[in-house]
Amino acid sequence: MANDDDDLFEPVVFEKSYSEIRDLKARFPEEIVAALAREVLARLAQHRSAFGATRAPVADETIEDLAYALIDSDQDAAKRMILKMRSEGTRDELLYLLFLASAARKLGEWWTEDKITFAQVTTGSGRVYAILRSLKPVHSARFVKGPHRNALFAQTPGDDHSLGIKMAADLMRVDGWDIDLVFDLDHDTLLQRIAMTDPPIIGISAAGAHALPSLAKLVLAIRVWSPSTLILVSGNVVETSRETVALMGVDAMTSNIDTAREELERLWSVVESKS
Repeated sequence: MANDDDDLFEPVVFEKSYSEIRDLKARFPEEIVAALAREVLARLAQHRSAFGATRAPVADETIEDLAYALIDSDQDAAKRMILKMRSEGTRDELLYLLFLASAARKLGEWWTEDKITFAQVTTGSGRVYAILRSLKPVHSARFVKGPHRNALFAQTPGDDHSLGIKMAADLMRVDGWDIDLVFDLDHDTLLQRIAMTDPPIIGISAAGAHALPSLAKLVLAIRVWSPSTLILVSGNVVETSRETVALMGVDAMTSNIDTAREELERLWSVVESKS
């Protein structure tokens, strides 16, 4: 028996996420857009490697059909295909990631082989991202770790202003938070740390507009790899580029410590409501 779409998919989240990532890419030059597209496809393809060995094999024809649907002129084609698979019994969260990840890898291969255009791959990566953000099972409850409120604080890779985030971590610890503070890590090393610790909340600092490309790349990577993690962006970048940061779909933004405290408490209440 077919399931209602609402049981799986949040259409409003899809529309909002796709609109945001499309508008975000419009604010960057082509080389940055290409890097963001590669990041989405590469991070999701890692799910294929992580889960593929323990799941039933996926037919190449099905993956190609999904990859073509992701770049179809009909923006809902891929969404309908996934809903159809689920109505036919595909219910496992990991299987959603497996199908999407395999299709993401296929798009990456086609791009490398010049079988699809830059415009097509950016469209496809945007739809992959929006679909992933819209799948309710991906946003399932996470377990709160330990007896204390906890979060990971990190500076945007390549940003050399660490004093603010160090001060914020110290102040939040005084408030009773368990803060895992990391800085001076490159993009991949920071994501490895996040994957290893799986924090419920990540606070990211960025000193200004110069950090926007690296910040966007990091936020998209976190969203793809750990969709239920809540993200707070802080620092001068919120003052200089609030609209651009908002298009990244973060959960909170702040440029001062008092608001940061309030926002972290609000995000923790969300974490507890899901646990």
